[in-house]
Amino acid sequence: MKTRYVFIRYRDYFDSLAGPEGPAWAEFSLYDTPCPPDPFRDPFFHLDCYNLRYMESEEIPDSYPASMVSRVQQSHADFRNGAGAYMADLLFCPSGAAHYFGRPLPAGKTLLTLDLAGEKPCYAYLYLRETAPLTPDVLCSHLERLSGALFGDERHYEIGNR
Repeated sequence: MKTRYVFIRYRDYFDSLAGPEGPAWAEFSLYDTPCPPDPFRDPFFHLDCYNLRYMESEEIPDSYPASMVSRVQQSHADFRNGAGAYMADLLFCPSGAAHYFGRPLPAGKTLLTLDLAGEKPCYAYLYLRETAPLTPDVLCSHLERLSGALFGDERHYEIGNR
């Protein structure tokens, strides 16, 4: 199985690994090579992942749907969307356009095959049904399980910048 590499974008993530609660979120870029020439430029995809502790915190904007946490907790899917099936909430395109998606991916579609106003998304927010801190092992295990649904391929995931 091929490997895809996770490059964490914020030092705060690594600092929170030593904290008592561990990281509740991770913002990262994915690459198909272990040493991209310029990390964070031209990645395979950008993702922001959040666990239930983050969603229950006061960090969630007031404008976000109040039922988000309960929908994630009650969902049988691994990550949340408006219908409790597979999808991210916010998708960003290369032009900078943001789209609230919040519905299941259409049959046969992945994040890479969606067409949003003529563009393909390059960045998504995922709200994981996870109570544990998003340590590197937990984060990579979620990515491995969701890789087929999100990107249409099965991959092994590793942190590229520890």
